[in-house]
Amino acid sequence: MSQLKKVIKSVLSPEMTNFLASRYNYIKYHYRMFETFSTKLDFEVPEGANDGVFYIFGTPISGNLGDQAIAMAQSRFLQDHFNNPVVEFQINETLAGVKYLRDHIKSNDIIFIQAGGNIGDIYYDAENVRRKLINTFTENPVVQLPQSVTFRNLDQMGFDGRVSQSIYKQQKEHFYLFARDHVSEDKLKQIFPENNIQLVPDIVLSLNERVDAQKSGVLFALRADVEKELDDTLVEQLRQHIENEGYVVKDTDTDIGVALDKFTRDAAVQKKIAEFQSASLVVTDRLHGMIFSVITGTPAIVFDNYNSKVKNEYNDWLSDYQNIRFFEQSDQNQDVVAEVKQAFDTIIDGAVPEFDVGAKYKPLLDTITHLVQTSDMK
Repeated sequence: MSQLKKVIKSVLSPEMTNFLASRYNYIKYHYRMFETFSTKLDFEVPEGANDGVFYIFGTPISGNLGDQAIAMAQSRFLQDHFNNPVVEFQINETLAGVKYLRDHIKSNDIIFIQAGGNIGDIYYDAENVRRKLINTFTENPVVQLPQSVTFRNLDQMGFDGRVSQSIYKQQKEHFYLFARDHVSEDKLKQIFPENNIQLVPDIVLSLNERVDAQKSGVLFALRADVEKELDDTLVEQLRQHIENEGYVVKDTDTDIGVALDKFTRDAAVQKKIAEFQSASLVVTDRLHGMIFSVITGTPAIVFDNYNSKVKNEYNDWLSDYQNIRFFEQSDQNQDVVAEVKQAFDTIIDGAVPEFDVGAKYKPLLDTITHLVQTSDMK
């Protein structure tokens, strides 16, 4: 084995050698993961299947309630706007789902891929699911629901990025790609210039979770992971100001650290949304902390995370919402603290307009409607 490694290194470029080594380790790990967590598919062919089924692949099994809310929202979105049955395959059901559909897919079925933020060269498991579906079902439409993009270096696209470029290009007639912010849209058009790319908001903004509930207190929904950018001193000064104003502060997070599946997901997401429904104001640096505030009609003070996905979503879709305020940190933190305190005093208990789902998601609705109508004629 060691002799084989020497031969490979002498023949292949360093880039290719590193790529193959990373792929080998990746495949070893994920083969064990799928072997451990994969389950046999247990579902009945839904009623109305002859009219075409919507198959959603790659839904999460983690405790990240932002990702789980995406899975819940995209399923509801399809069910609310179309009559086609919806069947969901979790990320750990990918292999079994692909195997099943190879034998059972019909010409009028449409495949959807979990929305979120995993296009790029970081989240290999999600990217490989995408490639697998595009490559396998070459005669059926494949719709990538709204995503943001993370390629580490666009100017020096690595081998793995070029693999995605090739696969996306080969299936450009059947692959429909939606970005959830204009920065991601621009990157996608730069990397995949021949593909069909359109812009719509994060799919969770399509939910309406407003209720007539008594609101009180301030909810801090802040990160404690690698994406955290927010300065602790700023947070403590803001917390002190809020408490001095007589408000109770409650801490929460949208990552509960407990595995969920498609059967337990909705209840967990709704429980978290209820916290936002009952707050007078939210302070958050999480993308879906901001979005949960909007869909529950709760004012929010919002900060960015390390990759600016919060900022990008805010700038594109929420910048005209007076009671959703976005702040960037700077070297002049005291100035930011003063501005945030003033914003808090101004927007607490303020009104948040409903999101215009029909207009904002029109490109996605129009595309799916066209695909359904076209498939019905096959």
